Amino acid sequence: MQPIVYPARDGTQIPGYLSVPPGHPTRSLRLSVMPHGGPIARDTWRYFFLRHFLVSRGYAVLQMNFRGSSGYGEDWFFAAHQDRGGLTYDDVVDGGRWAIAQGIADPARVCIVGWSFGGYLAMVGAQRNADLFKCSVSISGLSDLGLLIDEGYRWMNAKIVKKQIGTDPGHLKRDSPLQHVDEFRVPLLMVHGDLDAQAPFEQSELMDKALTRAGKPHRFVRLPDADHALSKASDRATMLREVESFLSQYLSSSPQ
Repeated sequence: MQPIVYPARDGTQIPGYLSVPPGHPTRSLRLSVMPHGGPIARDTWRYFFLRHFLVSRGYAVLQMNFRGSSGYGEDWFFAAHQDRGGLTYDDVVDGGRWAIAQGIADPARVCIVGWSFGGYLAMVGAQRNADLFKCSVSISGLSDLGLLIDEGYRWMNAKIVKKQIGTDPGHLKRDSPLQHVDEFRVPLLMVHGDLDAQAPFEQSELMDKALTRAGKPHRFVRLPDADHALSKASDRATMLREVESFLSQYLSSSPQ
């Protein structure tokens, strides 16, 4: 794992981390672009079992502290205020393109994998960027921002969430993958616990139904009695098996 910096499309330098399999040349690797959750959070050097698992299976993992992340001051955080599917998402995409341009990633073997808010960005990636991502994995993710506001009326931080997301109908529709199912061109795996109190299970359930109606390739794994963090070891083991199988299916083990 090493710290990296890459340029966004507007020239802003985005900090992040690149983890690569030990003993492998850092060239033409299978890459998992992994935006963090929150989004009021940031990636650090801390241990994260999903990243370590993917690296152990031969994948490089790119994590970025996109604009909207915490820990970099108010200007950095508010730069993406109420624009999570815009500027924040662009920073993630630019990271994937940077890894390809540097020769780190094989352009034919790039996937986006995210948890919680990162799962939301993974769904956006499946909708918008089939040119970059060959598959997408959303764990405990979100599919509809307007629905999230409606679901969160009883939360203690409901007003904060509403201010973060915004209430502009145009933005809410633009940035909600559930509203653009016909645009999906990338296979999507969704894993969600049905007792999730942070990202309601309904967010993935509705997406599954919409993708099924539209005939889009996807797999939906419901974890009974599982919470947002998949706290039980058995739930995490199930999730890892599903992710490993899914990535193996859509990212070949040999460079193209």
